[in-house]
Amino acid sequence: MGSSHAIHTRWYRRTFAAAAVLLLTTAGALTGQPAHAKEPDPADAAGQGHPKVVTLPARVGVQDALTTAFKADVTVLELRFSGNGVVGGLMPTVGATAKDQATWVELAFQRRFNRTPAVSALVVPPSTSAAQINALQAAMAAVPQVVVTSTPAAASKKLPATHTGSPMQPLDGSIDEHFPSIWEGDTYRTVYPPVQAERRAYDYWFTYESAYGAQPSSFPNDWGMEIGITTWNDSLPGWVVRPFCPPGFGDSDWDFWSGTYEMGGIWGTNVPDASAPYADYNIASDGCDENGVEVGIGFPGQLVQDTLYLAFVELYPGTQSASRMAASVSMKSNDCNDLGLSPQTDCMGLNTNRNPPAGFDGSATLINATRNWTAPACFLMGEGFTAPIRYAPGESGCPTVIYY
Repeated sequence: MGSSHAIHTRWYRRTFAAAAVLLLTTAGALTGQPAHAKEPDPADAAGQGHPKVVTLPARVGVQDALTTAFKADVTVLELRFSGNGVVGGLMPTVGATAKDQATWVELAFQRRFNRTPAVSALVVPPSTSAAQINALQAAMAAVPQVVVTSTPAAASKKLPATHTGSPMQPLDGSIDEHFPSIWEGDTYRTVYPPVQAERRAYDYWFTYESAYGAQPSSFPNDWGMEIGITTWNDSLPGWVVRPFCPPGFGDSDWDFWSGTYEMGGIWGTNVPDASAPYADYNIASDGCDENGVEVGIGFPGQLVQDTLYLAFVELYPGTQSASRMAASVSMKSNDCNDLGLSPQTDCMGLNTNRNPPAGFDGSATLINATRNWTAPACFLMGEGFTAPIRYAPGESGCPTVIYY
């Protein structure tokens, strides 16, 4: 979130969300908008009230996974990608063809990582029967496997060398060593064939620079990290939390620069699979005026120093040409392990009474909301900076729109 106030507010709201446990899985089918699935977990697959995760016999392509599930008459809430050096997911779009969705996913990953994502699991509704799941797995076993590599995918970008502090003496009080020492957030439009479908992209570049003393292994055990951008629409009722947004003020799903996570999209990253990345889908109980687009890392200690990472999200266009924004990185209590789950959006940061260990900052504001900066644009903040930097679209290599 964009400020310490926003971060603490989100912690409070996350507790409320855990009590509510809202699974918005069917609204898209009625409205023609993308269906949304929350981020469930394989360890919770037997739960009666949670989506079930169906692990595939082998990794398959996106189009084959969607087509096979459709033929099996099984609703898919999310495709999960792993292997091939990239991790991520797709919330399928109601009414879109399997081919068009596969094209979107594959082009997005190829451009950023030069890798094609491989589907390793499907998330299905809680009501899906054991017989349906068995039939689905049998059908998937007949689908051609995709060849994957264990070689990590490299993110190709050179972050500006604009640090002002001495590499031997990082400035105190700037960004703690357990957080990335430099972050860039690029927000821009993408357009995909064959129908020139437009999306809204959020690219988050970050690294732990040894020259500035940043070290992922210093991240405290039993804590995760979330990083990203939040946008606001001040015309919407911020004094009310989702899903209780009242009518008459606007649309709290679409009245931003992009739609919310709940409206569907894709996300991906080249962080190690062992670091347990997740998309922070759970915006239930966030303010009706905010749209948080964050990516979480359950085990930041698994990241590697002096390695450039990229986490991206692509969502559907909102109704606004620009939105006020802020950016931050924060620690999240790993409360998933207490529930027997691996890190995910619904159980990270639930324990609001737990403070970070002594000597660790719980958050770092990268772009403060009081600057009144807007997305789309590109933003840069790092250890030793006297202030963050904003590049307008088209300025200093900041993209405006990328066509495929």
